[in-house]
Amino acid sequence: MVRKILEKKIVSIPEVMEVLEDLHKKRKGEFDSFQESSLIYARTFSKVDHKKVEKIKSMLMKTYDLDEEHAIQVINIMPGTVEELRVIFEKDLKSSKLGNKELNDIINKLHDLAK
Repeated sequence: MVRKILEKKIVSIPEVMEVLEDLHKKRKGEFDSFQESSLIYARTFSKVDHKKVEKIKSMLMKTYDLDEEHAIQVINIMPGTVEELRVIFEKDLKSSKLGNKELNDIINKLHDLAK
């Protein structure tokens, strides 16, 4: 089957899982091996409900001035410590300047919104 890229968009793992789940239902479970593997991966590594992704992403981008790519990475990883969060921001000059208080605030808000 030839695949054609229609649009490029940064999406989180929970959003990928939702799209694949819908497609899986429409096709009555008939996926090729790539699609099946992608669905299994998304189910395994999705750490937050897809319905909460937009709210979390919006909070990260507006409150902490993160770009969309870094906000999605934070959602995908859902770090539990400041050190994990620092690794995500390591190469981004703007985000790497966030202090411990702000990083702790991000972690607390993430987990509050993910509930």
